Parts: sequence; structure tokens; C-alpha cells
Amino acid sequence: MLASLKSMKLKKQLLLLILISILFMFILEVFYYFAISTIIQSRSEKYADNLLTQLVERIETSNQNVKKATELLSFNKYTQLFLDSDEAAMKQTYSEILAGITPYFVQSNEQVSNIILVDMDGIKSSDHRYPTTLLDHIEVQYALYDKTRNTHAFTDIVKDPVTDTYYYGYVQSVYWSQENTNPFDKIGTCIVQLSTEKLDSFLHGLNMTKGTKFLILDASNRIVSSNDGSFKTGAKVSDQLISLVNSPSKQSRFRESGVSNLLQAKTINETNWKVVSMIPTHEISDDLKPVRVTGMVLVLLFLLLSVFFGAVFNRNITRPITTLIRFLNRIELHKPTQRLQTNERNEFGELYVHINMMLDEIDKMTHEVINTQSSLYEMKLAKKQAELSALISQINPHFMYNTLDCIKGIGYAYNAKEIVLVTESLSNILRYSIKGAEVVYVREELACVRNYLSIISTRFGNRFEFEWEIDEPIESLRMTKFILQPVVENAIYHGLEPKLEKGYLKIRGYMQEKRLFFEITDNGIGIEEGKFEALVEQLSQGAALGLPGSDNRGIGLLNINDRIRHLHGPGFGLHIQSVSNQGTTVLITLPILSD
Repeated sequence: MLASLKSMKLKKQLLLLILISILFMFILEVFYYFAISTIIQSRSEKYADNLLTQLVERIETSNQNVKKATELLSFNKYTQLFLDSDEAAMKQTYSEILAGITPYFVQSNEQVSNIILVDMDGIKSSDHRYPTTLLDHIEVQYALYDKTRNTHAFTDIVKDPVTDTYYYGYVQSVYWSQENTNPFDKIGTCIVQLSTEKLDSFLHGLNMTKGTKFLILDASNRIVSSNDGSFKTGAKVSDQLISLVNSPSKQSRFRESGVSNLLQAKTINETNWKVVSMIPTHEISDDLKPVRVTGMVLVLLFLLLSVFFGAVFNRNITRPITTLIRFLNRIELHKPTQRLQTNERNEFGELYVHINMMLDEIDKMTHEVINTQSSLYEMKLAKKQAELSALISQINPHFMYNTLDCIKGIGYAYNAKEIVLVTESLSNILRYSIKGAEVVYVREELACVRNYLSIISTRFGNRFEFEWEIDEPIESLRMTKFILQPVVENAIYHGLEPKLEKGYLKIRGYMQEKRLFFEITDNGIGIEEGKFEALVEQLSQGAALGLPGSDNRGIGLLNINDRIRHLHGPGFGLHIQSVSNQGTTVLITLPILSD
């Protein structure tokens, strides 16, 4: 396939590129549409789940309030006296007292419409009329007059045939808790009559899509409340919906009246009721219609632009290439004087210009080759001269060795120990300096410094005191040659020599964190504040430039710092601390080099 693509005409390749771009744009549009659809549906499901959770929490909170109020009323002294009394007159008295108490319990919860007290003989007390159907349902379902039956439960909904409204209740057995010989005997039942209107207000306060339906089902799968008029209170839902609501799956699909819905359900604790949401799936994707239309318009626009610019690119690319091919086929290699003529101002125009320049360079190089041949003999002579100079440079150090040995011999002859010591130290330094290797052992570098300090001690006598503090393990390590001696020389000539008092120089060497450190500390005249700041700035910038004024003591340090950074990187080099008239410390940081 790649071979056939390479052999394809450029015009066809451009057309293929346009078609692939259009196809890619279409696929990308489809992908983003379905990706956004999935995201919106997922968020809608999560939002509906949150709404159901909030609704369940509100209903459970309301139920808890009812239970607490019922429990308080059940333990009320007059409630228990009413239920336990056998005398009609006393019951009437207690009933009148309770008539002044129960309204507070009713008003404390909007769902409570009535409170009914029933003793074990079936005598009832209530401030308002109550639906007999509710009481009949409770008597059958919960065996009110069975002393062994302890009931704390919410009932299913029951229709009041008189008002054509639905109620449900909370039933709690009442036990004697006053002082008595038989405490904790069941003496009756407290029934709280609850209205479904409060539940209706819960559902109507929910905000989802326009067609979203919310239902509350009791334990018998009858509708307790709904925000949609098509679901009537008290009606039993379809078997299919019951099966989906009771399934372990949190979400399922449900078709109702020809409309596909996303169904979710949650259970209300203690009542075993269900809260159900049904979201029409087409409403979830309604918001994507503008996106889909916009995407199709963009694809069509991209198609038109691709065709237009494809035609333009085909004309502006293939025509200049055809012209170039014809020129290359026409040009004669033995007469490279022809040149391309074009009015193009784009890259092809630049290409034509560079081809003409290349042809001009070919003519120029032809003449240069001829001239080069004539000067080849002169180049060979220059090479021989350079080789001769290299041999002479190798002879000069031997001459210096011989001269120093001669001076040393004279010193021995005249018993001049200072001359012998100086020439021997200088000879060692010279031999070390011209040593071919750039990497040496630390002990070799320290030996060079000791030779140098030997010369200084001979010259200045006891004017300077030197102290060495070198960790023995580092002497067998490797380092770059000729780093320490220039720093020591700088400390003596620019720090200690101008000082009138006795000078002190300390050389410390140690290894830390796989790095070599050398500290050269003197108690000389230090560096003036302004020059010190300039020196520190130049060290940080790695610039070996002269400092302002006539004092050039920093140039050598800058050169050493640049050399170290050039060889080992910016993490290594010199760091200086100096106080005027007190002294200077130079810290040298080096890597540990391998053999």
C-alpha cells in the first residue's frame, strides 16, 4: 500500500488527503456527539439519583418526627390514664384533658391530621372524625387487641370514602409506665392519621426534565403520591414496573405509553415504600440537537472549504513542480548556464532561486577546484613547517631541564642550599606542568603546591605560615591538573604579601557527597566590598573579564572558575568569601574523576 501511494500522482495524493480529512472530521463529529450524549445521560442519572436520595431523606426525617411525637404522646400520663381507666366518667375527663394536648402534636407536624387512641376494649378517643376504613385496616393488619402484639409501624394508604381522599397511619402500642403493680402491660394503641398532601409537596418541589415523573409507592405497590396526573393515588402500578422497581439493579429501562424511560428507585426505611423516578430518554438528548445540527453544518462547510482549497493547492503546487521537472529534464550537464525563470513568490519561488544559486555555486566551485590544485603544493609545505615547529616545541622543555640541572649543580658547588631548593622545586613544577595527562592524582596536585610553597618559603623566609589539613583517603582520587597552585599563588601575592604582619595560609581538602572540596584560607588584606561584589557576580556568570580598576587579582580566579565549569559543568567551580582587612577563603568544588 505504501509503495502504491508513493507511485501515485501528486494531484491524486492531494485528493486522497482531502477525502481522508473529510472522513476524519465526520468520524470525530460522531464520536464527540456520542461522547457528549453519554456524559449528559450519566450526569442526568446521577442528578436523578441525588434527587431521590434527598426525597428519601426528607420523608425519613418526617417519619422520624412523627415517631418521636407519637412516643411522647404514648408516655403522657393522661394518655395512659385514659387507656387504662375502666370508668366512663374518668375516661371522659381524661379525654377532655387530652383534647387540649393533642392539637399541639397535630400542629407540630404538617402530615399529622388526627390522633386516635384505642384501648384494649375498643373504646376510641379522637378530636376529629377519622376514616373507618383506616381503623378497620389497622385492626385487621396489626391485631390491636392482642396484648402480646407489639406494633411500631407505618401502614399502607387507605381511602376515606366520605372525603374521597387517601390517608396512611403510624401505629404504636402503648404500655403502662406509671407506678403500678403490673408495669409495662399493653393498655392500648396510639394511631397517628397522616395525610399524603405533604408528600405531594415533596414531589412537586423536585426539578428535572419536563417529562420526568416521580412516584411514591407503598408496600402494596400502590401509588401514594405522584407529580404526574396520569398516575392516580391509590392505583396499583403495572406488574412490569413492579418487577423493575424491586430488581437489584439501580437503573433500568421502562417503556410507558410508547415512550422509553430511564427508571431509578430507592427504598424508604421502616415503611418499605419505594421512591421511583422515570426520565424520558429522548428528553436527555434534546439538548444535543443544536450540537448535532451545528456539527453537520460544520462538516458540510469543511467539505466545501476542502474542495475549494484543494483545487487552489492543486494549482499552486503541481504546476510549479511540473515546471521544475521540465527544466531539470532540459538542462544540459555540460552547459550549466541555463537558469529557471519564474514569477512565483511562495516557497517554490524561493526553491527556484536556490536552484539558480546552486548552479552558480557549481560554476564557482569549478573555478575554485582549479585554483585549489595549483596551491596544493604550498599547503604541503605549510604542513611540513608545522610538524617542524612541533618538534622544536618538544626540544625546548629538555633544554629547560638541562639549564635548571646546571643551576642546581652550581648551587651544590657553592653550597647555596636556597638555589638548590628553588631549582629543584621549579624543575618539579615544570615537569608536572608539561605532563601530557590532564587528569592527575590528588597527591600529585598537592606535591605541585608543596613545591611552589617551598619556593615561596625560600624567598620570604618565615614571613608566612602554612597549614595543611588533607583527608588521607582523597590523595588516591583523581582530579583536573593545575587547579590548586594558581589559587594558592593568588592568595599569597594578592592577600598575604601586601600585609605587614605575619601571614597565615591554610589548605584543607576533603570529600563529601561524592565531590572533592578544597578550601584555601588566608588572613591577608581581603577584597574591597565593591570589587568583591563584582568578582562574585562575574563568577556566577562564568565571565572571565577584568574587574574595574587596576586590581586584577580576580582574573586568575575567573579563569580557573571558567575552566572548571567548562570541563565539569555549572555545578562545580569556585565560591569566595572575603572581608576587607580580615582575609579571604576560596572554596573549590570538583567532581571525583575515574581512571
